[in-house]
Amino acid sequence: MLQFLKAQIGYRKGDSAWQLAQSDAGLRFLGLAACLQTMGSWNAAVALHSMIYDSASDKKLVPTTQHLKHLMEALNSKLAASGFADHALGWTLILENLRDHGDAEPQSMTPGQRTGTMQPPAQAVVKLVQAMARLARLGEEVKKIEVLTPLENGAWLAAFVKWCLGAPPDIIFNDAQTLTSEHPSQVILRLSPNTKKIQSVRVILYDYAGNLMELVKTEASNSEFAGLVSTRIFGQTALRRFFGHENDPRHRACIQALPYACGMVRKKLQIRREWSTSKISTASLAGWLDVGITATKGQVFPSEENIAQVLHEYLSCNDDEAPRLLEESQDGVIIEDLSLVNMVKSRLLQGCTCRSCQNKAMKIDPNCKYQTFISSVSTCVAHILALSLVNSADQAGMKLRFPSFLEGHGGPFIKSIQSTILGSTSTCSVSDILQTVVSLLGHDIKHNPHGWVMSSYYGQTVYPQLFATQTLRSENILALECISGVLMLGDECYSNVMVERWIGQDDSSDESDTDLPANQVQNRQARLANGKRIHPENSFPSHKLRWRLLHKENNLEISLSVPQFPALPVENPRFALESMAESIFVNCTHEQMTDFTITTNNVYITQPLAPVPRSQDINSIGIVQCDENEQMRFFTLAKGHPGVIRQNACLECCMKCCQLVAARFILC
Repeated sequence: MLQFLKAQIGYRKGDSAWQLAQSDAGLRFLGLAACLQTMGSWNAAVALHSMIYDSASDKKLVPTTQHLKHLMEALNSKLAASGFADHALGWTLILENLRDHGDAEPQSMTPGQRTGTMQPPAQAVVKLVQAMARLARLGEEVKKIEVLTPLENGAWLAAFVKWCLGAPPDIIFNDAQTLTSEHPSQVILRLSPNTKKIQSVRVILYDYAGNLMELVKTEASNSEFAGLVSTRIFGQTALRRFFGHENDPRHRACIQALPYACGMVRKKLQIRREWSTSKISTASLAGWLDVGITATKGQVFPSEENIAQVLHEYLSCNDDEAPRLLEESQDGVIIEDLSLVNMVKSRLLQGCTCRSCQNKAMKIDPNCKYQTFISSVSTCVAHILALSLVNSADQAGMKLRFPSFLEGHGGPFIKSIQSTILGSTSTCSVSDILQTVVSLLGHDIKHNPHGWVMSSYYGQTVYPQLFATQTLRSENILALECISGVLMLGDECYSNVMVERWIGQDDSSDESDTDLPANQVQNRQARLANGKRIHPENSFPSHKLRWRLLHKENNLEISLSVPQFPALPVENPRFALESMAESIFVNCTHEQMTDFTITTNNVYITQPLAPVPRSQDINSIGIVQCDENEQMRFFTLAKGHPGVIRQNACLECCMKCCQLVAARFILC
């Protein structure tokens, strides 16, 4: 149960999957459907319809392809985590490594290029299922099955045979290289090399007399299979596709660069809100703070140890080995200065035929080999940092949607990372990061990335941890919770929760609020006289945060309100995340509740509704008295203004930091 939404995450008893699981035949159907759903709901329905129709005694009772498609969509949330896509992708790596064994220079893949992750044609799967059924049927004279297929379709078929029979097929490459198990299989997978011509998939039966019967010959598919996979398989596939075989210098250079690049981006990438004009910077604090005072800007990423653990899994390192810590480069040192990266750069620039590398153009060519390499390294860094934000409640960990690693290739977050690791100052928004994370999980929020609050796809529901806890912290601000199940509210299931449409999603001006009349705001702000003594307190002990939920046709819309305020204000919860990313968090060694004497005439007691003073003095500072009231502190930041956030600190130290960074308010 999600307390802040009053919604549930899980599965409904009595649904289609539950009903099917009550019988042995239903369980076998679910096992078959788990494989077919990686081909897409429509292709799976086409294959199922053909199988059912061929075996039905009464053809009139056979469900239509559309009905079966709806069934596959209903089953998808449970079948997605079956693990078949993980097996198929693992077979892809095995077959491609065997194919490239001994090659002098294995090639990396480019977006759009046909790879070993193509799904087979539906009709070939139908005939293969029927053929394997005949193998186990008494009285049949079938001795073996031979499947002739292009290499690009081989991985799915190999995984499917092992899934169905419990043992892999014998695999024969076009160069007579074989891959067999201890016990010879009755299924032979004969792989032909990829060519530019249209190729076909054939399923052939052999009887004990040596006679053959061709069950089907159909054109090979041009679509990749898709499904949820583990971080390890996902990372291996991404590295293989971007940089080729593990012995390729590009591959090794990337692995050398990742610990440095991840640490560099975590430390130097500037996170800002959309349309932000904030001038808050920690650069002004260097050398000006007294001993015992620490002021840090909000860190959206987790600790270096957590990122190192994700990097460890992404590179498929041995579980017995301790994760390699992130490396800190010296000032002025960039990724290009690393030995392997520098060697790869020299080699790629020499062999690149683009006009910029040949000094015939000033503008960088997007097809430049070295720029492609750096962009791919940046993409891997984006994967690792994005995945480090996700906390999975499932013991097996989160599952990533393959082939989502090519989506967003060259997007804003990746471009910002690329600039950072090359030594430039770069910024990106919270939305850019969140969109990268949820797209890796296969969630579709492209239609409104700035208003995303929660999404539920493929049996995984994801939402910001801060929304559940409402506890402000200086690190891991964008932490996400990932829970297995679908989002349910009453009898309905929803895929997306968005910010209410009418709430401005660009209302992040750093000036004072304009949504209330000036006289009302002024009455809620009190200027403190010079010499006035104050201390942290909670001026809103009875105020409670309420999440307002609206039911729409395809999703839910959400906003924040506090009923105790007369105007019943409605705010955007996403602004709290973005404000925290730009705020300054202060700690000190002094007594937290010590009285502070005001020494100027430009300090005001302000309200969560309007934390920034409405004074004409741009140096005026507001103090919002919400001590230990996390809900009201969270609501204050939902106004969309960064400030100085008091943690374990006294007011005097907070005031010093506020003046140094030119912030407009202190949140007690």
